[in-house]
Amino acid sequence: MEWIDKDLEPSPDDRITTTASKSRIVHAAGYSPSGSEYGCHRTPAEEVREGGAFGDAPLGDFTGSDGLLKMLAMILNRKLPVEELVILIKRIHVTGFEKVSRTRRRE
Repeated sequence: MEWIDKDLEPSPDDRITTTASKSRIVHAAGYSPSGSEYGCHRTPAEEVREGGAFGDAPLGDFTGSDGLLKMLAMILNRKLPVEELVILIKRIHVTGFEKVSRTRRRE
């Protein structure tokens, strides 16, 4: 999974938040069907264009009950926008979510 991490900013309630966004699930470079040296990850040129640094972690870090707790903590710590994290939680933890989501997009 990867995201774009911009500068840390204090929130009104003094929690440290980040302007991270654009999270997505990607293949690791060695497993990517794209054949690119970066796999499905964004390239350095995209990083410069987006004005931030890329953050990433193995998808396995977000699976199972420990992974779910980590993602819920990301919501509480405002690591990523809530809407993005909720979709990622559904994609990773709800059996069949991807299939139903693809079917609804076609309708």
